[in-house]
This record gives sequence, C-alpha cells and structure tokens, in this order.
Amino acid sequence: MKNQVITFYRGFSLIELMIALAILVILASVAYPSYVQHIDRERRTEAQSILWIVASLQEEFYGDNYRYATPAELGADGANNIQNENNTYNVTSVYPNGNTTFQLTATPLNWIDNRCGVFTLFSNGTKWVSGNPDGDADDGDGDDFVGDVADQDDIATCWR
Repeated sequence: MKNQVITFYRGFSLIELMIALAILVILASVAYPSYVQHIDRERRTEAQSILWIVASLQEEFYGDNYRYATPAELGADGANNIQNENNTYNVTSVYPNGNTTFQLTATPLNWIDNRCGVFTLFSNGTKWVSGNPDGDADDGDGDDFVGDVADQDDIATCWR
C-alpha cells in the first residue's frame, strides 16, 4: 500500500469571494434606500411632535393669560427659534394677528426634505406642508417639489 498525501487548501477562492461580494452589494442596494426613508419618516415625526408640543404649550399659556406666548416666554432664543433635541428641525413662531393667533413652522436643519418640506401648524389646528409628495400639484416651473403647492392628500400623507 502506498502512502497517500492529502493536501487541504484553506481559504476561499476568488470566485467565491466575488459571489459573496455581489450578494452583499445587492442586499445593500435594497436595504439602504429603505433605511434612508425610515430616517426621513422619523425626522418628520419628530417635527410634528415638536409642533404639537409647542402648540399645547401655547394653548396652556393662553388659558392662563388670554393671549399666546411670545417665543421668549416659551424659552426660545433671541431669533424666535426653538430647536428639537436632535437639531433636525428649527421651529419658528409667527403671530399674524398680534398674540391672538399663532403659526408654527418647522424647517429642516442640515438636510433637505424633498418629499414634505416645511411643516406648518396654525392655532386653529390647520396643518400645512410645503412639499408635494405625490407630484400632482405643480407650479409649472419644471422642478420637483420646490415651491409646488401642496394639496389635501399631500398634507394627509406628510402629517401621519
């Protein structure tokens, strides 16, 4: 009987590594857009939350003082800005009729929200967005969403 030498090769062949890399790239190309959409939805929810919080503080102040609070009375900085803790939105207050009504606006900071844009909440509970997520409202200038007019289904889509 002859002695046989058995040789074992360790590791992966280049083909096996390329196949694994191709699978990883395909999975990443599917997962990354979903991840980005999730983060954007989370940011929009955060904007809506801070708007409702500031609105409830305004209503509480109105109940005690028969007028809405100035931004300074709500703890805003000198520029009438209130920022959420993650600094993704800047909330500004406008008082179109003195202090008898208010308009709260949440503008994205350090990112662009092409889908919903700027969120606005009025003292009477009316909600508004500057974006146009379904693309059916267009101002005719050829851009996507910038300056386009939102309609009721856009507001319902963004204010979930």
